[in-house]
Amino acid sequence: MAAVAWRVSYAVLTGRLALTIAIGFLRVYQAVRSEVAAEGLIGLIDRRYAFSGWPYYGRGWTNLHVSRFTARLRHRHRHRGARTAPPRRAVTGRLQRVACIGSFVGLLGFPRELLARCPVELVIADVVFDGRRAAYLGQDAKRYQHFELRGDGDLDRLAAFVNGCEPDLVLNIGHKADAFAIMDRLNAPCLANYCAGSDLLHHPRVDLQYHGQPEADYFVNRDRMFCGTTASFFSDGLVHTIKGYIDPRGLLATAPRPWATRDPLIVCHGSLYKFTGDQFLHVVFRWLETDQALTLVLMGRDDGVAWRSISERATSRGVAKRVHYLGQFSAVRDEHGVVDNDGWRKLVDLLGRARLAPNPFPLGGGSSRYEAYALGAPSPHLGVKFDRAAWGRPQPGICEIPSLLVEAGTAWSIDEYCALGLRCLTDGAFADALAAGQRERAAAVVDADRWWREIVEGYERWRKTRPARA
Repeated sequence: MAAVAWRVSYAVLTGRLALTIAIGFLRVYQAVRSEVAAEGLIGLIDRRYAFSGWPYYGRGWTNLHVSRFTARLRHRHRHRGARTAPPRRAVTGRLQRVACIGSFVGLLGFPRELLARCPVELVIADVVFDGRRAAYLGQDAKRYQHFELRGDGDLDRLAAFVNGCEPDLVLNIGHKADAFAIMDRLNAPCLANYCAGSDLLHHPRVDLQYHGQPEADYFVNRDRMFCGTTASFFSDGLVHTIKGYIDPRGLLATAPRPWATRDPLIVCHGSLYKFTGDQFLHVVFRWLETDQALTLVLMGRDDGVAWRSISERATSRGVAKRVHYLGQFSAVRDEHGVVDNDGWRKLVDLLGRARLAPNPFPLGGGSSRYEAYALGAPSPHLGVKFDRAAWGRPQPGICEIPSLLVEAGTAWSIDEYCALGLRCLTDGAFADALAAGQRERAAAVVDADRWWREIVEGYERWRKTRPARA
Protein backbone atom coordinates (compact mmCIF):
# COMPACT_ATOMS: atom_id res chain seq x y z
CA MET A 1 0.00 0.00 0.00
CA ALA A 2 2.85 2.41 0.78
CA ALA A 3 4.29 1.93 -2.70
CA VAL A 4 0.93 2.70 -4.30
CA ALA A 5 0.56 5.81 -2.14
CA TRP A 6 3.98 7.08 -3.22
CA ARG A 7 3.20 6.28 -6.86
CA VAL A 8 0.07 8.41 -6.68
CA SER A 9 1.83 11.16 -4.73
CA TYR A 10 4.65 11.48 -7.25
CA ALA A 11 2.17 11.46 -10.13
CA VAL A 12 0.26 14.34 -8.52
CA LEU A 13 3.24 16.35 -7.28
CA THR A 14 5.61 15.96 -10.24
CA GLY A 15 3.38 15.01 -13.17
CA ARG A 16 2.46 17.00 -16.28
CA LEU A 17 -0.42 18.86 -14.64
CA ALA A 18 1.79 19.88 -11.69
CA LEU A 19 4.46 21.06 -14.15
CA THR A 20 1.96 23.17 -16.09
CA ILE A 21 0.62 24.74 -12.90
CA ALA A 22 4.13 25.41 -11.61
CA ILE A 23 5.16 27.13 -14.86
CA GLY A 24 2.10 29.40 -14.71
CA PHE A 25 2.80 30.26 -11.09
CA LEU A 26 6.46 31.03 -11.84
CA ARG A 27 5.54 33.45 -14.59
CA VAL A 28 3.24 35.36 -12.25
CA TYR A 29 5.85 35.21 -9.47
CA GLN A 30 8.54 36.58 -11.80
CA ALA A 31 6.25 39.41 -12.95
CA VAL A 32 5.60 40.39 -9.34
CA ARG A 33 9.12 39.85 -8.03
CA SER A 34 11.97 39.28 -10.50
CA GLU A 35 13.63 36.70 -12.74
CA VAL A 36 16.27 36.11 -10.09
CA ALA A 37 13.57 35.44 -7.49
CA ALA A 38 11.86 32.93 -9.79
CA GLU A 39 15.15 31.07 -10.40
CA GLY A 40 15.77 31.13 -6.66
CA LEU A 41 12.41 29.48 -6.03
CA ILE A 42 13.29 26.59 -8.34
CA GLY A 43 16.64 26.28 -6.59
CA LEU A 44 14.85 26.14 -3.23
CA ILE A 45 12.72 23.21 -4.40
CA ASP A 46 15.90 21.48 -5.59
CA ARG A 47 17.68 21.94 -2.27
CA ARG A 48 14.75 20.94 -0.07
CA TYR A 49 13.26 18.08 -2.04
CA ALA A 50 15.55 16.89 -4.86
CA PHE A 51 18.98 16.73 -3.21
CA SER A 52 18.29 16.95 0.53
CA GLY A 53 17.51 13.26 1.00
CA TRP A 54 13.75 13.82 1.17
CA PRO A 55 11.66 11.88 2.07
CA TYR A 56 13.80 9.68 4.33
CA TYR A 57 17.47 9.68 3.36
CA GLY A 58 20.49 11.89 4.06
CA ARG A 59 21.89 14.89 2.22
CA GLY A 60 23.30 13.91 -1.15
CA TRP A 61 20.61 11.35 -1.99
CA THR A 62 18.86 12.41 -5.20
CA ASN A 63 15.11 12.11 -5.48
CA LEU A 64 14.89 11.45 -9.22
CA HIS A 65 11.18 12.27 -9.40
CA VAL A 66 11.71 15.76 -7.99
CA SER A 67 14.96 16.24 -9.90
CA ARG A 68 13.15 15.49 -13.16
CA PHE A 69 10.37 17.91 -12.21
CA THR A 70 12.69 20.84 -11.37
CA ALA A 71 14.95 20.21 -14.39
CA ARG A 72 12.02 20.40 -16.79
CA LEU A 73 10.46 23.29 -14.88
CA ARG A 74 13.70 25.29 -15.09
CA HIS A 75 14.11 24.60 -18.80
CA ARG A 76 10.55 25.49 -19.74
CA HIS A 77 10.67 28.62 -17.61
CA ARG A 78 13.90 29.81 -19.22
CA HIS A 79 12.87 28.94 -22.77
CA ARG A 80 9.26 30.06 -23.10
CA GLY A 81 9.16 30.28 -26.86
CA ALA A 82 8.54 27.03 -28.67
CA ARG A 83 11.79 25.85 -30.25
CA THR A 84 11.64 23.33 -33.07
CA ALA A 85 14.27 20.69 -32.52
CA PRO A 86 16.15 19.64 -35.68
CA PRO A 87 15.15 16.29 -37.17
CA ARG A 88 17.42 13.41 -36.31
CA ARG A 89 19.76 11.99 -38.91
CA ALA A 90 19.14 8.38 -39.84
CA VAL A 91 21.03 5.58 -38.13
CA THR A 92 23.70 4.32 -40.53
CA GLY A 93 24.86 1.22 -38.69
CA ARG A 94 27.58 0.49 -36.18
CA LEU A 95 29.22 3.29 -34.25
CA GLN A 96 31.80 5.08 -36.37
CA ARG A 97 32.01 8.57 -34.85
CA VAL A 98 31.31 9.85 -31.34
CA ALA A 99 31.13 13.47 -30.19
CA CYS A 100 31.84 14.15 -26.51
CA ILE A 101 30.61 17.33 -24.81
CA GLY A 102 31.97 18.35 -21.40
CA SER A 103 34.12 20.68 -19.32
CA PHE A 104 37.10 18.38 -19.58
CA VAL A 105 39.57 20.35 -17.46
CA GLY A 106 37.23 19.91 -14.51
CA LEU A 107 36.19 16.32 -15.23
CA LEU A 108 38.38 14.20 -12.95
CA GLY A 109 37.74 10.96 -14.81
CA PHE A 110 38.51 12.07 -18.36
CA PRO A 111 42.23 12.52 -18.94
CA ARG A 112 43.90 12.44 -22.34
CA GLU A 113 44.93 8.82 -21.70
CA LEU A 114 41.26 7.77 -21.73
CA LEU A 115 40.08 9.75 -24.72
CA ALA A 116 43.14 8.71 -26.74
CA ARG A 117 41.89 5.11 -26.58
CA CYS A 118 38.65 5.89 -28.42
CA PRO A 119 38.19 3.06 -30.98
CA VAL A 120 36.24 5.25 -33.44
CA GLU A 121 36.56 8.81 -34.73
CA LEU A 122 36.44 11.21 -31.81
CA VAL A 123 35.02 14.74 -31.80
CA ILE A 124 35.39 16.92 -28.70
CA ALA A 125 33.31 19.98 -27.84
CA ASP A 126 35.17 21.31 -24.82
CA VAL A 127 33.20 23.67 -22.56
CA VAL A 128 35.50 26.20 -20.89
CA PHE A 129 35.80 25.54 -17.14
CA ASP A 130 36.82 28.34 -14.78
CA GLY A 131 38.39 30.18 -17.70
CA ARG A 132 40.43 27.16 -18.81
CA ARG A 133 40.18 24.64 -21.61
CA ALA A 134 41.59 21.17 -22.24
CA ALA A 135 43.41 22.01 -25.48
CA TYR A 136 45.70 19.01 -24.98
CA LEU A 137 42.79 16.76 -26.00
CA GLY A 138 43.00 18.13 -29.52
CA GLN A 139 46.05 15.94 -30.14
CA ASP A 140 43.95 12.79 -30.23
CA ALA A 141 40.56 13.98 -31.51
CA LYS A 142 39.56 14.05 -35.17
CA ARG A 143 38.15 17.48 -34.45
CA TYR A 144 38.40 19.63 -31.32
CA GLN A 145 36.90 22.99 -30.46
CA HIS A 146 36.34 24.84 -27.20
CA PHE A 147 33.33 26.98 -26.31
CA GLU A 148 32.44 29.54 -23.68
CA LEU A 149 28.71 29.24 -23.12
CA ARG A 150 27.38 32.68 -22.27
CA GLY A 151 24.17 32.76 -24.27
CA ASP A 152 22.08 31.32 -27.06
CA GLY A 153 24.62 32.31 -29.72
CA ASP A 154 27.33 30.23 -28.05
CA LEU A 155 24.95 27.28 -27.72
CA ASP A 156 24.10 27.59 -31.41
CA ARG A 157 27.81 27.56 -32.32
CA LEU A 158 28.48 24.46 -30.21
CA ALA A 159 25.52 22.67 -31.77
CA ALA A 160 26.58 23.69 -35.28
CA PHE A 161 30.06 22.28 -34.64
CA VAL A 162 28.74 18.96 -33.31
CA ASN A 163 26.04 18.60 -35.96
CA GLY A 164 28.53 19.47 -38.69
CA CYS A 165 30.75 16.56 -37.66
CA GLU A 166 27.81 14.16 -38.16
CA PRO A 167 28.44 11.86 -35.17
CA ASP A 168 26.46 8.67 -34.71
CA LEU A 169 26.50 9.19 -30.95
CA VAL A 170 26.65 12.41 -28.94
CA LEU A 171 27.79 11.82 -25.37
CA ASN A 172 27.10 14.55 -22.85
CA ILE A 173 29.58 13.97 -20.04
CA GLY A 174 28.62 15.38 -16.67
CA HIS A 175 27.57 18.74 -18.14
CA LYS A 176 24.24 19.82 -16.68
CA ALA A 177 24.14 23.63 -16.72
CA ASP A 178 23.27 23.97 -20.42
CA ALA A 179 22.59 20.34 -21.27
CA PHE A 180 18.86 20.81 -21.88
CA ALA A 181 19.46 23.70 -24.28
CA ILE A 182 22.19 21.75 -26.07
CA MET A 183 19.99 18.68 -26.52
CA ASP A 184 17.33 20.93 -28.09
CA ARG A 185 19.81 21.79 -30.86
CA LEU A 186 21.38 18.44 -31.80
CA ASN A 187 20.47 16.14 -34.68
CA ALA A 188 22.56 13.00 -34.06
CA PRO A 189 20.77 9.64 -34.31
CA CYS A 190 21.60 8.84 -30.67
CA LEU A 191 21.79 11.46 -27.91
CA ALA A 192 23.28 10.03 -24.73
CA ASN A 193 24.19 11.21 -21.26
CA TYR A 194 27.05 9.91 -19.16
CA CYS A 195 25.87 10.31 -15.58
CA ALA A 196 28.43 11.97 -13.33
CA GLY A 197 26.60 10.73 -10.22
CA SER A 198 23.27 9.06 -9.51
CA ASP A 199 21.08 11.65 -11.23
CA LEU A 200 19.96 11.36 -14.84
CA LEU A 201 19.66 14.01 -17.54
CA HIS A 202 15.89 14.34 -17.67
CA HIS A 203 15.58 15.70 -21.22
CA PRO A 204 12.96 13.90 -23.32
CA ARG A 205 15.31 13.77 -26.35
CA VAL A 206 17.94 11.73 -24.47
CA ASP A 207 17.92 8.22 -25.94
CA LEU A 208 20.45 6.53 -23.71
CA GLN A 209 21.91 7.06 -20.23
CA TYR A 210 25.18 5.49 -19.04
CA HIS A 211 24.87 4.90 -15.31
CA GLY A 212 27.17 3.34 -12.72
CA GLN A 213 26.15 4.78 -9.35
CA PRO A 214 22.84 3.39 -8.07
CA GLU A 215 21.41 4.75 -4.86
CA ALA A 216 19.00 3.43 -2.29
CA ASP A 217 15.60 3.00 -3.98
CA TYR A 218 16.79 4.09 -7.45
CA PHE A 219 18.67 1.45 -9.42
CA VAL A 220 18.79 -0.07 -12.89
CA ASN A 221 16.61 -3.09 -13.59
CA ARG A 222 16.29 -4.61 -17.08
CA ASP A 223 17.89 -1.55 -18.71
CA ARG A 224 15.49 0.88 -17.07
CA MET A 225 15.69 2.95 -13.90
CA PHE A 226 13.59 1.37 -11.17
CA CYS A 227 12.19 3.05 -8.05
CA GLY A 228 11.93 0.95 -4.90
CA THR A 229 9.77 3.52 -3.10
CA THR A 230 7.01 3.17 -5.71
CA ALA A 231 7.89 -0.45 -6.60
CA SER A 232 7.71 0.55 -10.28
CA PHE A 233 9.86 1.75 -13.14
CA PHE A 234 10.85 5.40 -12.99
CA SER A 235 10.73 5.77 -16.77
CA ASP A 236 10.94 3.83 -20.03
CA GLY A 237 14.29 5.39 -20.98
CA LEU A 238 17.17 3.07 -21.81
CA VAL A 239 19.81 3.02 -19.05
CA HIS A 240 23.04 1.10 -19.69
CA THR A 241 24.87 -0.02 -16.56
CA ILE A 242 28.62 0.63 -16.62
CA LYS A 243 31.60 0.09 -14.35
CA GLY A 244 33.03 3.47 -15.30
CA TYR A 245 36.54 4.81 -15.26
CA ILE A 246 38.64 6.74 -12.74
CA ASP A 247 41.69 8.75 -13.72
CA PRO A 248 44.74 6.88 -12.29
CA ARG A 249 46.88 10.07 -11.97
CA GLY A 250 49.97 7.93 -11.43
CA LEU A 251 48.78 6.69 -8.03
CA LEU A 252 49.38 3.02 -8.87
CA ALA A 253 52.96 3.58 -9.99
CA THR A 254 54.63 2.59 -6.71
CA ALA A 255 53.94 -0.12 -4.15
CA PRO A 256 52.17 1.16 -1.00
CA ARG A 257 53.60 0.95 2.50
CA PRO A 258 52.60 -2.00 4.69
CA TRP A 259 50.54 -1.40 7.85
CA ALA A 260 53.56 -1.77 10.17
CA THR A 261 55.34 1.27 8.69
CA ARG A 262 52.27 3.50 8.52
CA ASP A 263 51.41 6.22 11.02
CA PRO A 264 48.52 6.08 13.53
CA LEU A 265 46.61 8.37 11.21
CA ILE A 266 43.04 8.53 9.86
CA VAL A 267 42.49 10.62 6.73
CA CYS A 268 39.12 11.93 5.56
CA HIS A 269 39.26 13.76 2.25
CA GLY A 270 36.73 15.17 -0.18
CA SER A 271 33.90 17.67 0.28
CA LEU A 272 33.82 18.25 4.03
CA TYR A 273 30.04 18.16 4.33
CA LYS A 274 30.18 14.40 3.68
CA PHE A 275 31.97 13.96 7.02
CA THR A 276 29.49 15.91 9.15
CA GLY A 277 26.89 13.17 9.68
CA ASP A 278 26.22 12.59 13.38
CA GLN A 279 26.49 8.80 13.13
CA PHE A 280 29.66 8.92 11.03
CA LEU A 281 31.40 11.32 13.41
CA HIS A 282 30.29 9.26 16.39
CA VAL A 283 32.06 6.25 14.88
CA VAL A 284 35.23 8.17 13.97
CA PHE A 285 35.48 9.73 17.42
CA ARG A 286 35.03 6.27 18.97
CA TRP A 287 38.07 5.16 16.98
CA LEU A 288 40.05 8.10 18.35
CA GLU A 289 38.91 7.33 21.89
CA THR A 290 40.20 3.75 21.70
CA ASP A 291 43.78 4.84 20.92
CA GLN A 292 45.23 8.09 22.24
CA ALA A 293 47.98 7.96 19.60
CA LEU A 294 45.51 8.26 16.71
CA THR A 295 45.16 11.51 14.78
CA LEU A 296 42.38 12.51 12.38
CA VAL A 297 43.24 14.77 9.43
CA LEU A 298 40.67 16.23 7.04
CA MET A 299 41.30 17.78 3.64
CA GLY A 300 38.79 19.13 1.15
CA ARG A 301 36.42 21.93 0.31
CA ASP A 302 34.66 23.52 3.28
CA ASP A 303 31.25 25.06 2.70
CA GLY A 304 31.77 27.48 5.57
CA VAL A 305 29.79 25.33 7.98
CA ALA A 306 31.22 21.81 7.82
CA TRP A 307 34.60 22.29 9.52
CA ARG A 308 33.09 24.41 12.29
CA SER A 309 30.52 21.69 12.95
CA ILE A 310 33.15 18.92 12.98
CA SER A 311 35.45 20.95 15.24
CA GLU A 312 32.68 21.74 17.74
CA ARG A 313 31.66 18.11 18.02
CA ALA A 314 35.29 17.01 18.37
CA THR A 315 35.59 19.45 21.28
CA SER A 316 32.46 18.09 22.92
CA ARG A 317 33.92 14.56 22.71
CA GLY A 318 37.29 15.64 24.08
CA VAL A 319 39.31 14.73 20.97
CA ALA A 320 39.71 18.18 19.38
CA LYS A 321 43.49 18.30 19.89
CA ARG A 322 43.83 15.27 17.60
CA VAL A 323 41.49 16.51 14.85
CA HIS A 324 43.02 18.80 12.20
CA TYR A 325 41.83 20.45 9.00
CA LEU A 326 44.65 21.00 6.47
CA GLY A 327 42.72 22.90 3.82
CA GLN A 328 41.72 22.14 0.26
CA PHE A 329 43.31 20.11 -2.49
CA SER A 330 42.61 20.07 -6.20
CA ALA A 331 42.64 17.20 -8.66
CA VAL A 332 41.82 19.54 -11.56
CA ARG A 333 44.26 19.31 -14.45
CA ASP A 334 46.45 22.18 -15.62
CA GLU A 335 46.85 23.37 -19.21
CA HIS A 336 49.13 20.39 -19.90
CA GLY A 337 46.65 17.85 -18.54
CA VAL A 338 48.63 17.23 -15.34
CA VAL A 339 47.39 17.16 -11.72
CA ASP A 340 50.14 18.84 -9.71
CA ASN A 341 49.66 21.32 -6.86
CA ASP A 342 50.69 21.67 -3.23
CA GLY A 343 47.37 20.49 -1.81
CA TRP A 344 47.31 17.41 -4.02
CA ARG A 345 50.88 16.45 -3.11
CA LYS A 346 50.07 16.87 0.59
CA LEU A 347 47.04 14.61 0.27
CA VAL A 348 48.98 11.91 -1.58
CA ASP A 349 51.59 11.93 1.19
CA LEU A 350 48.92 11.65 3.90
CA LEU A 351 47.16 8.71 2.23
CA GLY A 352 50.49 7.01 1.72
CA ARG A 353 51.11 7.13 5.48
CA ALA A 354 47.57 6.61 6.86
CA ARG A 355 46.26 3.44 8.48
CA LEU A 356 42.67 4.29 7.61
CA ALA A 357 40.79 6.41 5.05
CA PRO A 358 37.12 5.66 5.76
CA ASN A 359 34.51 6.11 3.07
CA PRO A 360 31.91 8.33 4.80
CA PHE A 361 28.21 7.65 5.15
CA PRO A 362 25.42 8.22 4.40
CA LEU A 363 27.00 9.62 1.20
CA GLY A 364 30.37 8.21 0.27
CA GLY A 365 32.94 9.14 -2.34
CA GLY A 366 34.10 7.81 -5.70
CA SER A 367 37.44 9.35 -6.63
CA SER A 368 38.35 9.69 -2.95
CA ARG A 369 37.78 5.97 -2.48
CA TYR A 370 39.94 5.15 -5.46
CA GLU A 371 42.72 7.40 -4.11
CA ALA A 372 42.68 5.58 -0.77
CA TYR A 373 42.64 2.18 -2.50
CA ALA A 374 45.50 3.08 -4.84
CA LEU A 375 47.73 4.43 -2.06
CA GLY A 376 47.15 1.46 0.25
CA ALA A 377 45.04 3.12 2.97
CA PRO A 378 42.30 0.65 4.01
CA SER A 379 38.87 2.19 3.40
CA PRO A 380 35.82 0.78 5.23
CA HIS A 381 32.58 1.20 3.30
CA LEU A 382 28.92 1.00 4.38
CA GLY A 383 27.04 -0.93 1.71
CA VAL A 384 23.62 -0.21 0.22
CA LYS A 385 20.97 -2.89 -0.24
CA PHE A 386 18.76 -3.16 -3.34
CA ASP A 387 16.74 -6.30 -2.58
CA ARG A 388 12.96 -6.12 -2.28
CA ALA A 389 13.09 -6.12 1.53
CA ALA A 390 15.02 -2.83 1.42
CA TRP A 391 12.60 -0.98 -0.89
CA GLY A 392 11.07 2.10 0.69
CA ARG A 393 13.02 1.65 3.93
CA PRO A 394 15.67 4.07 5.25
CA GLN A 395 19.25 2.80 5.16
CA PRO A 396 22.37 4.24 6.84
CA GLY A 397 24.12 4.27 3.44
CA ILE A 398 22.51 5.87 0.42
CA CYS A 399 24.82 5.52 -2.58
CA GLU A 400 26.75 2.63 -4.11
CA ILE A 401 29.52 2.27 -6.67
CA PRO A 402 29.51 -1.45 -7.51
CA SER A 403 32.82 -1.27 -9.39
CA LEU A 404 34.57 -0.28 -6.14
CA LEU A 405 32.96 -2.86 -3.85
CA VAL A 406 35.36 -5.13 -1.97
CA GLU A 407 33.56 -7.67 0.20
CA ALA A 408 36.10 -7.70 3.02
CA GLY A 409 35.87 -3.91 3.31
CA THR A 410 32.07 -3.64 3.21
CA ALA A 411 29.87 -3.41 6.31
CA TRP A 412 26.06 -3.64 6.35
CA SER A 413 25.33 -1.82 9.59
CA ILE A 414 26.91 1.05 11.49
CA ASP A 415 28.10 -1.31 14.23
CA GLU A 416 29.80 -3.51 11.60
CA TYR A 417 31.36 -0.41 10.04
CA CYS A 418 32.76 0.68 13.40
CA ALA A 419 34.17 -2.78 14.09
CA LEU A 420 35.67 -2.97 10.60
CA GLY A 421 37.51 0.31 11.10
CA LEU A 422 38.83 -0.78 14.49
CA ARG A 423 40.13 -4.00 13.00
CA CYS A 424 41.97 -2.10 10.27
CA LEU A 425 43.56 0.10 12.94
CA THR A 426 44.69 -2.78 15.17
CA ASP A 427 45.14 -5.89 13.02
CA GLY A 428 48.05 -5.36 10.64
CA ALA A 429 47.62 -8.63 8.75
CA PHE A 430 43.95 -7.94 8.09
CA ALA A 431 44.65 -4.33 7.11
CA ASP A 432 47.35 -5.35 4.63
CA ALA A 433 45.11 -8.02 3.09
CA LEU A 434 42.22 -5.55 2.72
CA ALA A 435 44.53 -2.89 1.28
CA ALA A 436 45.81 -5.39 -1.28
CA GLY A 437 42.27 -6.34 -2.32
CA GLN A 438 41.21 -2.71 -2.61
CA ARG A 439 44.30 -1.80 -4.60
CA GLU A 440 43.53 -4.65 -6.99
CA ARG A 441 40.03 -3.21 -7.43
CA ALA A 442 41.54 0.24 -8.03
CA ALA A 443 43.64 -1.19 -10.85
CA ALA A 444 40.50 -2.59 -12.48
CA VAL A 445 38.69 0.77 -12.74
CA VAL A 446 41.46 2.45 -14.75
CA ASP A 447 40.98 0.28 -17.83
CA ALA A 448 40.39 2.73 -20.69
CA ASP A 449 39.68 0.05 -23.29
CA ARG A 450 36.99 -1.51 -21.11
CA TRP A 451 35.37 1.91 -20.65
CA TRP A 452 35.12 2.43 -24.41
CA ARG A 453 33.73 -1.08 -24.83
CA GLU A 454 30.96 -0.11 -22.39
CA ILE A 455 30.19 2.99 -24.45
CA VAL A 456 30.04 0.99 -27.69
CA GLU A 457 27.94 -1.75 -26.03
CA GLY A 458 25.44 0.85 -24.83
CA TYR A 459 25.13 2.30 -28.31
CA GLU A 460 24.67 -1.13 -29.86
CA ARG A 461 22.01 -2.01 -27.32
CA TRP A 462 20.16 1.21 -28.19
CA ARG A 463 20.57 0.59 -31.93
CA LYS A 464 19.14 -2.91 -31.72
CA THR A 465 16.25 -2.13 -29.36
CA ARG A 466 15.19 1.33 -30.53
CA PRO A 467 12.23 0.15 -32.70
CA ALA A 468 10.69 -1.46 -29.62
CA ARG A 469 11.20 1.73 -27.65
CA ALA A 470 10.03 4.14 -30.32
